[in-house]
Amino acid sequence: MADWPAQADYRDALQNVATALRADVLHVCPDGEVERNKMKVPRARAGAFATVYKLICPGGGATALKLFNFPSPDRERRYRAVDTFIRGLGKNQPAGLVGFRYESEGIFVKVRGQRMAFPVQTMDWVKGESLGKWFIDAMTRKDTAAVRKMADLWAQLVDGLQRARIAHGDLQHDNVMVVNNAPMLVDYDGMVVPELEGDDQLEFGKPAYQHPKRVEQKLSLGIDHFSAWVILIALRAAAADPGLFTRYNVQTDNENLLFTGDDLSSPKTSALWGELLKFKADPDVPGWAD
Repeated sequence: MADWPAQADYRDALQNVATALRADVLHVCPDGEVERNKMKVPRARAGAFATVYKLICPGGGATALKLFNFPSPDRERRYRAVDTFIRGLGKNQPAGLVGFRYESEGIFVKVRGQRMAFPVQTMDWVKGESLGKWFIDAMTRKDTAAVRKMADLWAQLVDGLQRARIAHGDLQHDNVMVVNNAPMLVDYDGMVVPELEGDDQLEFGKPAYQHPKRVEQKLSLGIDHFSAWVILIALRAAAADPGLFTRYNVQTDNENLLFTGDDLSSPKTSALWGELLKFKADPDVPGWAD
């Protein structure tokens, strides 16, 4: 990948955002400046497939710049399909999504002395806390009313996605941010829109939120259904009986809401499913669990 930028190449380019980003990309955050570390170098948040930089907007807010670690024509096709579909929704875009754009030639970087254009994904920088942290904090302070309200807002968010014919693809506590006490979705790498139905999956989500047979599926607009129910059941059940939170989160040091991967892969031996099927504190929960 001699003609693809190394991390140092991206950092060098972002020393001057105005010349690095194409005008329509920079338009999402006019006169923005990239966040820097103590050494005054652009601060990178590295991942396996991409590196994210924070573009701070002078008027308030920020934008995430996702720069890719290697080329992928299939990624380009998928991101473009998602971008085009969401743009086409216009004012009908469902609540719970943040601003998202993909540009195949959005950033100019010098590689081996030659200035070339490379893809960039931009997304509104969400200032909030993950649903996982929010849930633990709310349950710890015994604010079950807030958790019950979050369950209702979660159902509304999922309903809005389904009406818009969008599936997120990786619903789990770290991909849901709570902003002003409402859920917002981040990380659209696995998002599904109509054009992508039937494609192979690139990722399969966290085991504690996905059906064990998901690995056998192709992409579909219904791929969120199972994980959406897992989250809803966890919120509603914990709000009705805080003891569940104590037994299945606190005492087990569970990083998820209530469920674990073992609960989903071996439901017959799961103590949690056993409690939910006989749950009396919320009349909806047993039927949902069943």
